[in-house]
Amino acid sequence: MSTASPRHRAPADLRAVMAPVRDQGRRGTCLAFSVTAAHEVARGGSPPDDLSVEALYWGCKRTDGNWKAGTTFRSGATSLGRWGQPLEQVWPYDAKRETGVMYSPPERAGGSGWFRSGLRQIGAAPADVRSHLDAGTPVMLGLTVFDTLFRPDPAGHIADPAAGAIARGRHAVLAVGHQTGALLIRNSWGTTWALDGYAWIGDGYIGAHAGEAWTVDATASTGSKAAGGAHAEGPEGATYGAR
Repeated sequence: MSTASPRHRAPADLRAVMAPVRDQGRRGTCLAFSVTAAHEVARGGSPPDDLSVEALYWGCKRTDGNWKAGTTFRSGATSLGRWGQPLEQVWPYDAKRETGVMYSPPERAGGSGWFRSGLRQIGAAPADVRSHLDAGTPVMLGLTVFDTLFRPDPAGHIADPAAGAIARGRHAVLAVGHQTGALLIRNSWGTTWALDGYAWIGDGYIGAHAGEAWTVDATASTGSKAAGGAHAEGPEGATYGAR
């Protein structure tokens, strides 16, 4: 049995239990990629299941009631709880799908082989995120985007935006590890971004510009508004979909 205190615990890093980083292309589907990667880890397995991002995003847009780019974590929670996700091979992601055009699943949504779960909102402060990462749970983050996010330095570090920097929209990523003063995030812009698709983002950036934080939690409500951070029906909250 380890006698190490929490202060001396080795930094968390969940990359080894994750599927390869993928690329969302030009579509505003970052939130669906973030939720999918977290759901894959929550389901366990080595290697993890390769779940359908397309199915989750379709469910989000059905919940939103529109087919514009981007969606909310509340819609992601509804989609994951109502329909779930099949394997990627059942409904492959289409990086070139036209935005704004309604589309339908290739089979009955939510049927056999569609895996459901819940989402739960947690505190977005770096300390809250670290506590979940130390327990082996990745954390979805909704970030305000600045130019520094597009251009991490060669060591994979994202600089804090300068005072007065112009926001470029909102983007969802997945926190999968931490070290002193920074969180390790997984993006959905392919493996040519930063460190094979991962980068370090400082606590200052998170503290000032992380609007929401969520985890996959099978015990969270999947059908109605609930206390304690469980999701609610309907397209509530900020929309994430910057690219």
